Amino acid sequence: LKIKARILPPPEVKYRGQGNSEVTERVNFGKWTIRNRFYTTRDINKWGMIYFGSKPNENIIQALKDFETRLPPLLQRYGITIKSKPITIAKPANKHDIETTLNNASKDKWQLAIIVLNNTLDYVY
Repeated sequence: LKIKARILPPPEVKYRGQGNSEVTERVNFGKWTIRNRFYTTRDINKWGMIYFGSKPNENIIQALKDFETRLPPLLQRYGITIKSKPITIAKPANKHDIETTLNNASKDKWQLAIIVLNNTLDYVY
């Protein structure tokens, strides 16, 4: 049995790159290698960490400090630059304090908020 066939060329992916230029990517061994990125990163000028729970002990304080130290270099690998130290807040884990604190962070134009819910009850979620 003989069947007439032809090999089709692989499809192309076209998208808008930086500066609105059209970028075409070709398939290579069944996958596309997107060399130009679909996103642009922004600098983070204002950010903070909010801890909701019982009074933080030394272990919790140290964990937050470690996170504060490790996050900027991690984000830098992905093109995100943190340009300031975080504002760190500790509050009880009740609905009123959570809502008020998050609203205040929003009003203060935080660009990134790291929220830690520790030892909280189901109703908080």
